[in-house]
Amino acid sequence: MYKTVIIMICVSALLAAANLLLKTAVIHFKTGVQLSSALQFISDYKFWTSILFTGMAMILWLYVLSYEQISTVYPLISISYVFMTFASYYLYDEKITSNKIIGMGLICFGIYFLFKETMKL
Repeated sequence: MYKTVIIMICVSALLAAANLLLKTAVIHFKTGVQLSSALQFISDYKFWTSILFTGMAMILWLYVLSYEQISTVYPLISISYVFMTFASYYLYDEKITSNKIIGMGLICFGIYFLFKETMKL
């Protein structure tokens, strides 16, 4: 089960990184969606890297699904919210509010409860 948790953390990190890259790539749409901005977007390496990261996450996810129950491992994807919150704070100066901290705590607490028996925590 430890292997599964490590893989799922990688899945969550890849998904978070893919979305951060997309956030950076959509700068081309600041002036509105036009053909030229759409072409700039799809020619941006950040767009293609985000697709690569999403594909890598999907391959790892399919691997995990081949030997684990989906109801057991799906909640682990929620850890990507924690990664995203901290990355957004450092990269985009987004605020981390007390509600976000409480939410992240609940996510981590929930994951702990889901896996404490399985992993003997």
